[in-house]
Amino acid sequence: MITYEDFRDKRREYAFTKSVSDNPKDQDAARKIRTQMDYDDLKKQIGSKKKPQMPATAVVEADAALDFVKKKIEREVGKGGYVSKDNPRKPQSAADKAKVRAHQAKVDKENAAARAKDPSQGRYSRPY
Repeated sequence: MITYEDFRDKRREYAFTKSVSDNPKDQDAARKIRTQMDYDDLKKQIGSKKKPQMPATAVVEADAALDFVKKKIEREVGKGGYVSKDNPRKPQSAADKAKVRAHQAKVDKENAAARAKDPSQGRYSRPY
């Protein structure tokens, strides 16, 4: 009686002899055999795997290391030093937005002055 392992070994040998042939049809047949064997092995591995005891969607309690890091950041820079689901980012106020716009206008003005002074330093130089 032939066992599955013997049959698998014979299929592997048959695929090997087909793959070294110069005929493209033989090479395709060998590739088909190897692909089927790989698929069979994968199905066997998936079937033999142990099922998890706890479902993957279960809520995991807070990590002690994460809590330690959060507390350390909070001590150093305050509660606004990190963003998390229980400490969301605060919306930017109108005063903060105006401050950012003023700073950007100042930087743009300085960059424009530098380009006017020496245009060859920009991305494109002036045509002659």
